[in-house]
Amino acid sequence: GTETSSHGILSSLYFLKKHPETHSKLVKELQDNGVTKEFILSQKDSESGRKILDIIQDCDYLNCCIKEVLRIDSPTVEVFHYSALDDITIRDVQIPKGTIMRTEIHSVHYMEKYWKDPSVFKPERHNPDSDFFNQSKTEGKPYNHFIKGSFGHGTRTCPGQTFAMIELKVILAVLLTFMDYEIDEELFTQEGVG
Repeated sequence: GTETSSHGILSSLYFLKKHPETHSKLVKELQDNGVTKEFILSQKDSESGRKILDIIQDCDYLNCCIKEVLRIDSPTVEVFHYSALDDITIRDVQIPKGTIMRTEIHSVHYMEKYWKDPSVFKPERHNPDSDFFNQSKTEGKPYNHFIKGSFGHGTRTCPGQTFAMIELKVILAVLLTFMDYEIDEELFTQEGVG
């Protein structure tokens, strides 16, 4: 999981700078919840360290931003590797026994069938209280947990999912609290980046 975690962190920093209004809203949420330099530096032992985890877990917009980054630029491209146990036919396509099949999640994350404005970075799509979320439902694109595939589902879900989400939240909260950063403007228009 180190490459996927670092990809998630770097993609988050990229998309937050590419969308300054989202960056500002997230920084404000962290500040409003007491995530300040002083507070973070005061967390010296495991007991006080739990406080920052509790606070960060309550930062809904942070959670929405991370979910949107994982949707729009997932660190994993394929999940669920299966081998056909028998010769089968799915929608008139013959699949011989032993064929390896994979679910390609990146395209699902961009399907207009499931997502309103799928190419747009919009963390609010993951917040049931937002207008965007409710407009999506009205337009026949209700939120469906199973169309988000970054961590897989069911018995084949990523065992590190909870740790990865906490890791992303804590690292982003600390980085956004302690540093201001810039990204070369050319990267925002360069094909294949972000």
